[in-house]
Amino acid sequence: MPEQTMALTEFSKVADNPLAWLKQWKETHGSIVIGCLPMYAPEELIAAAGPVAIALPGTDQPIVLGNAYLHTNLCHPMRGNFELALGGELSFIDGLVFCDICDQTKRIGSLWEIYHRPSFSFHLRLPKRLDTKEAKHFYRGELRRLRASLEEFVGHKISDEDLRRSIAVYNHSRELLSRLYELRRKSPLSFQATEIDAIVTAAMVMPKEEFGRSLALYLDSKQIMTAPQSQKARVLVCGNPCEDMEPKLLDMIGDVGGVIVDDYVYSGSMYLSRPVSEQGDPIDALAQAYFDSYPCPTKHTLNEHWGDYLVSIAKRAKVDGVIVLLPRYCEIYAFDYPDTRGKLHQAGIPHIMLEVDHSGADARLQTRLEAFMETLRAA
Repeated sequence: MPEQTMALTEFSKVADNPLAWLKQWKETHGSIVIGCLPMYAPEELIAAAGPVAIALPGTDQPIVLGNAYLHTNLCHPMRGNFELALGGELSFIDGLVFCDICDQTKRIGSLWEIYHRPSFSFHLRLPKRLDTKEAKHFYRGELRRLRASLEEFVGHKISDEDLRRSIAVYNHSRELLSRLYELRRKSPLSFQATEIDAIVTAAMVMPKEEFGRSLALYLDSKQIMTAPQSQKARVLVCGNPCEDMEPKLLDMIGDVGGVIVDDYVYSGSMYLSRPVSEQGDPIDALAQAYFDSYPCPTKHTLNEHWGDYLVSIAKRAKVDGVIVLLPRYCEIYAFDYPDTRGKLHQAGIPHIMLEVDHSGADARLQTRLEAFMETLRAA
């Protein structure tokens, strides 16, 4: 079997059932596993302590048990992961890190500790206003607090050298994923959208050393097509924070005449982030990396806006249009969307907003996407 096929088969196996793959991996290797509720968990610090850090994958199954504890107007990523915990599907996970990107993550963390308390739990308080010196000082303190809690949990110190090695491993994965995305921008027809999605989903679950080896093999053996100009509309897909893509939506976009040339979604380039410095104090480097991360409605500066960033990557990828995925009940993204819509309109970039709730792409979404593709082809 060719190396590319072997690697993609492994990625697909992970992406099809991340928890089953991880549970089997843990039984084989005996490692501690710490789950991270999105977004912006400093996985490098967790991995430097010895555990495997994963992004909790959520679920496509209906929410049943969680409805007894949570309002139905909470976002799906929080309700879905809590459903997994209540059903015992996360029982093999040893600890959790909650990042308070919004009120919903704060609420779910507190409930989780009451009804399904793990061996280790930590609430990471993220600064939201990033253009002040106090914010960076505060976040450095939070990272040191996490470091101390992890040291107590694993029973040994986390040296600066341990942390630098972990940062280097994660940077290598970022470099490989960036290379993958650059290849797709140059030749989008060489990649299925579901292929990219499976690779990034695997990156969120697999130990980074193992993932890096597999992705390097995949990239080195990947055949890039030199196909003639496609009649499909080139699109950028963005939004959809905190969990994997809406089921069946990626295939639907291709079926109605679109080709995804770039994305800015959680299970996509949003997970890449920028490299972390491997020089100096590693805690300072991790803090700076959060402040240098790509714009997102969950954090604010006076000179960077999510809409401006979407315009810049849309122009870089030479797209015909943008598909904005707005999760139902996500107040932060809903609040930011009108401004983002204005920036896309001002830049002359057509777009469509689709409200998603992880119930799966349906006829309603298909009809709207078909109409959008028709307008792009007619432009």
